[in-house]
Amino acid sequence: MWRALAVVDEVRMWAGVQPARIPAGYPAAGDDALWHDRGAILRDVILDVVPERRLLSRLERGPALVIEEYRLAPLANGRATRLVATWRGHAALADGNRPTMERLQGWCEAVP
Repeated sequence: MWRALAVVDEVRMWAGVQPARIPAGYPAAGDDALWHDRGAILRDVILDVVPERRLLSRLERGPALVIEEYRLAPLANGRATRLVATWRGHAALADGNRPTMERLQGWCEAVP
């Protein structure tokens, strides 16, 4: 479900963040978005986008840096989407985000 990654209001719902500065047309390669995240600023720099299929970005929260990749593929039933999320970088930021990733996976893979 691409909307979960590309529509600001949906990102807010599963990620628990609030938009601070989101470029028009988000997400597009080169975008530099800011989100309020638990009292801190989360910087989200979009590195690559293949609409409906892949989103690659660099997240910075203070000194912590993570490269995140989301890959989407339709499931055989044709009504839901398989999500594969990969995080590389600062372990505490990646590990602390595990519940958020589980919410996103449930959001994307739910059968309507």
